[in-house]
Amino acid sequence: SSKAMIQSVRWLVGHDQGATIAVAHQMGLVSFHAVLTGREVGAVLMVGGGGIGQAFDQITVAADPAASILASFDKASGAVRLWNVESRQPIGVPITVAQPSQGALMAFSADGSVLATFTLPGTLQVWHTARWLDPYHALCHEAGAISAITWTTYAQAEPPPKTCN
Repeated sequence: SSKAMIQSVRWLVGHDQGATIAVAHQMGLVSFHAVLTGREVGAVLMVGGGGIGQAFDQITVAADPAASILASFDKASGAVRLWNVESRQPIGVPITVAQPSQGALMAFSADGSVLATFTLPGTLQVWHTARWLDPYHALCHEAGAISAITWTTYAQAEPPPKTCN
């Protein structure tokens, strides 16, 4: 495990391996530890774009209530990324936050459907996670037929749909 400076710690309630915490390290890594034993559980998550060894000014993590989604904020890129906790894989494309230069605070709503980001000097943004978790249904529900530009903006990693039903 990494000995890099710890940036933030979040409790993951309901994780299938018991009480677990997510620890964000300065080197762009998030490790997961069993609360009772302190031992690292599962694979380390690399949340920074530069890979292991690249220092970050700030890495922050937040977890949804079910502990199935982790959000990471990378001050260097000014982006929030959603992660599947079990698979350690990214969900959708990064979310660009406004005015990230001084860092960001993040929190999920009680049901996990909304992620709020607050950046200094005081920009609050609200993100509906369905756009990243299930982009096809979320965008079809909100917008009806989706243009190629809209699909590329919100669901770049997903195959484009033929039509919205």
